[in-house]
Amino acid sequence: MDLYKLIILISIVAIPGAGAWAYLEDTWLDEAKQAQQKAIRPNGQLEKIGLLEKQIEEIKTNMNRNASVGGHLLYFENRITGSVRGGELKDTDIQISDEQARQKSKERAVDYEVSIKFERGGKPLPLTREVIHAILFNCEAFAKTWKLRTIRLSNVEADKASGKSPPPKTVSD
Repeated sequence: MDLYKLIILISIVAIPGAGAWAYLEDTWLDEAKQAQQKAIRPNGQLEKIGLLEKQIEEIKTNMNRNASVGGHLLYFENRITGSVRGGELKDTDIQISDEQARQKSKERAVDYEVSIKFERGGKPLPLTREVIHAILFNCEAFAKTWKLRTIRLSNVEADKASGKSPPPKTVSD
């Protein structure tokens, strides 16, 4: 076998291999172009990623801001007392627990929960509907790191009702 026959034999084997490689590259290029079109369209993946990135940065700044002002105790105390006018609510009426880590079994993320109780003299403190709305708004509106998970309220007048009669259809705050 001389050199010319060897070159022809290698070319016969290499040409289909190069054609298959070119075909695969062309299909991968088409898939990449389709993925790019999906990503850059309105409400596409790039826009969603950008929104998530902004939310993450906002959460980081809120966490840094919360840490710099004394953590969750001072944050909630300032938000709650700032939402009530006229000294209706005192600092001693608010019991804020320490942060408790809660993690779902299969997730990496850790949520931190804080329990807040309103008590005066060991008894639950009656709050008006306006005060409750103001407290909830002030606690959630300024930091995306803290979100309300559960709330337990009871109507004082309905709790005082005794016997088997149901509470009245309309009750005051």
